Amino acid sequence: MFGLTLAVFVFFRVYKIQSSLLFFNDMGRDFIELIDGWQAKKPPLLGPQTSAISFNQSAAYYYLLFPLFILTNLSGFASFDTALLVYVATFIFLFWRTRRSQQSWSVILLVWLAAIQPELIRQNRFIWNPTFLLPFLAISLFAYLDLGKNFSKTNVALVTFFSALAVSFSYSAAPLVLAMALLSIFIWHKKSLQLWWGWIISAFLINLPTLVFELVHGFVLTQLFIHGQTNPQHRIGVFQKTFDLFSKIFSDGNAFAIFFFLLLIGAAVVWSRNKFQQRSLNNRSRDFALLSWLLLISTMITLALPIQIEPHYIFGTMIILFMVITLMARPISWIIILLLSAWYLYPAKVTKQWQPAVRTVHDLDSCYERFCQTHQQPMYVSMQSGIIAYHNAPEHRFFMKKHGCQIEHIELNQDRAQLMAAVADNDAYQQGKTAYNELTLFGPSQEVEVFECQSNLRIHVLEKNPAKNP
Repeated sequence: MFGLTLAVFVFFRVYKIQSSLLFFNDMGRDFIELIDGWQAKKPPLLGPQTSAISFNQSAAYYYLLFPLFILTNLSGFASFDTALLVYVATFIFLFWRTRRSQQSWSVILLVWLAAIQPELIRQNRFIWNPTFLLPFLAISLFAYLDLGKNFSKTNVALVTFFSALAVSFSYSAAPLVLAMALLSIFIWHKKSLQLWWGWIISAFLINLPTLVFELVHGFVLTQLFIHGQTNPQHRIGVFQKTFDLFSKIFSDGNAFAIFFFLLLIGAAVVWSRNKFQQRSLNNRSRDFALLSWLLLISTMITLALPIQIEPHYIFGTMIILFMVITLMARPISWIIILLLSAWYLYPAKVTKQWQPAVRTVHDLDSCYERFCQTHQQPMYVSMQSGIIAYHNAPEHRFFMKKHGCQIEHIELNQDRAQLMAAVADNDAYQQGKTAYNELTLFGPSQEVEVFECQSNLRIHVLEKNPAKNP
């Protein structure tokens, strides 16, 4: 049964991925960091910047991506391959650890729900950070449950390292980890100090590159964080956040459907606890109660924070909710899983994951392999895109770097190149009419060539006008 659920998980990730992966923006940003670090022989000290606050995640994110990035010869699928490998390896590890206990069924059911949950499928197939939250938190939570039976150094290390790693990859995991830390005090009393020290040491080691960066640059990130350089947060009311959180977990924007599932799960929690107590299932009852409290506390913290719910913020709540469902008394657990399966596997939700990308990784590879054979002069890169509003074009810069073009950063220096590649990516570029900041930084120019890769991907080569730039 485990092999079958794992096969379903892999299928929903790899099916038509060659034609459906849209490589853009954050993926290009990640791969530029990797290729620049590789070429300069200097590993990055900072991970991606967060979207809610002015602070960066751990550079461990890039270190995890790096091995397959090199082994696959800088493939545009390297982050996808890494995520798939991490998930599969995690599920196998968890099943192996629980194979002689009743928790093995919880692992199987968790893999099944993870395999078919639409938002998780989308974020596994369409890579941006944080893709790795669910496996890291799964390892930590199963070890957290094992502490009740065996408060060993191994379990303490698994709990603290992988939950600290999850937070370092995305601060949206912090409410769940904080709930684990607080609850540990009431459950294990003085023993909880081992966990707290484990979290402190793990967080220090995982974020050591960030600390080095801060020391070298005068704690610039800390100062930005203190002075409140954040993106505006809009939907932060409790009811709005509740709707946004569970609409993404249940994959439905219907308020009635969300209320129905929450009411059903709430009733199932009460019913399951009574059943466990009647049957004197002490271990099962303890694990279920512990996870139920974690779900309640972490959800309350999530809803209390003045941060709106983004699609990539749901995984802390989602995994603890799924684990609660898998540990419910069997009849009600199966009913809820069957209902969720029918909901998640609705054909329209499934097939949209496989829609062809407007341009594929192969299209970009082929385009810039040809372009860079004949364009070796230093150049800046920008884009006019019909996919995203930004113009800095990290995806195109990466593929140009990969195929040998000499790419300069116009944001840092405007005097390193006389050429700019203005990419028309699913949009039109018109010399003298199209305007954005990178073109302004470049200055007056003339179009000297249009390199057409395909109908929706053209490269307009611009040259600075020396008469207007003495």
